[in-house]
Amino acid sequence: MNVSLDKIDRVAVLLLGGNGTRFGANEPKQFTLFGGKLLFFYPLDQLVRHDEIQGVLLVAPKDYISFVEKTIQQWGFNKIIAVIEGGATRQDSSRRAAEYLRDKGLSFNALVLIHDAARPNLKNEYITENYARALRYGAAVTAIPSTDSIAISEDEKTISQYKDRSKVYQLQTPQTFLFSALYNAHEKAFAAKHTYTDDGNLVLTEEGLQPAIVLGEASNVKVTTIEDLRFFGKGK
Repeated sequence: MNVSLDKIDRVAVLLLGGNGTRFGANEPKQFTLFGGKLLFFYPLDQLVRHDEIQGVLLVAPKDYISFVEKTIQQWGFNKIIAVIEGGATRQDSSRRAAEYLRDKGLSFNALVLIHDAARPNLKNEYITENYARALRYGAAVTAIPSTDSIAISEDEKTISQYKDRSKVYQLQTPQTFLFSALYNAHEKAFAAKHTYTDDGNLVLTEEGLQPAIVLGEASNVKVTTIEDLRFFGKGK
């Protein structure tokens, strides 16, 4: 873990947060063994193998930091910048990653890709296209067109509004940003105590930067339940 951020312009952040309460296992889902590997190894392997990525920062729960450091060393993963402690929420973890990268001297002109470790079916083309779109537009998010009708409920009992399905997308990761936009958005949100569950929404709302769409696939599933893991396994 001795990657220097000097002259680096393509960084990836892998978020290993979440307690996996809906997963029903003794450990968080990202640390579950599947196919002889820990689940987070699948996306991590794709990140470190990608030619454009020069360094990978891992953000993990405090109690798992030493475990993550030990296992990635045993498996010989390269390009690892560090393993740092995450926050109480996904937004907190993303902000801590941005602050760490800034403290270590990452250029504001760099591109930072963020991926959830619970999405193990990360494909090379998602990464490539994310960087290409973020370079052009300043922000990019992986998403798929909604195949279901979408409705809004104000009281959680009745439908108050329908949305045009042709304009609705389901968001995934990876998502990629010009580092200055990501960092500044986090600083503004933190100062104003604004909360977000998605980095694309954070950058759009706080910086007014509209993310470009990178088309994902249904197979880019976020593992939340055992059934999701079985779905992922069908492609392995």
